[in-house]
Amino acid sequence: MIKAAALLAAGIIFIIIEFFIPAFGLVGLVGAGTVIASIVTAFMISNTAGAVFIIIAAIMIPLLIALFFKVFPYTFFGKRLILGKTFGKEEGFTAGAGDMSSILGQSGTALTDLRPSGMIIIENRRINAVSNGEYIEKDSKIIVKKVDGNRIVVSKED
Repeated sequence: MIKAAALLAAGIIFIIIEFFIPAFGLVGLVGAGTVIASIVTAFMISNTAGAVFIIIAAIMIPLLIALFFKVFPYTFFGKRLILGKTFGKEEGFTAGAGDMSSILGQSGTALTDLRPSGMIIIENRRINAVSNGEYIEKDSKIIVKKVDGNRIVVSKED
C-alpha cells in the first residue's frame, strides 16, 4: 500500500513539476504513467484500494490541471509565452480596414468575379466583398447593401 501511495504522490509531483519546467510534456507523461502505475499497484493489493486510488486520481488530476491554467501565466515560463500587453485602438492598432460604414449604399465596380466573394472598387479603393449569394461578373456595376464590420455585402446594380 505504501508503494502505491508513493507512486501516486510521485506522479502528482511530476505533474506539478511539468507546470514550471518547459519539458514539452515529457515530465507530465512520466507523471501520468506513474499515476497509472500506482493505480495498477493498488489493484494488485485489493479491488477496494484500487478503486480508492482511481477516485483520488480522478479528483486530483483535474484539480491540478485547473490550478495549472490559474498559475501558469504567472510563472517564469508563462510570462515569456503569454503576451501581457494589449494592443488597442488607443495605441493605433486595428484589426480591420477601419470604419467601412461610409460606403453603405454607394456604387462601384467588380474588379473580379464575385462567386460569392471577390474584389470591388469604390472611390478608387480596392475592397474585399461578398455578394448575396449570386454570381457577379467582373466589371459589373455593384451597390453596397450591407456593412457588418469588415464584411461588405454587395449586389448587382439594377
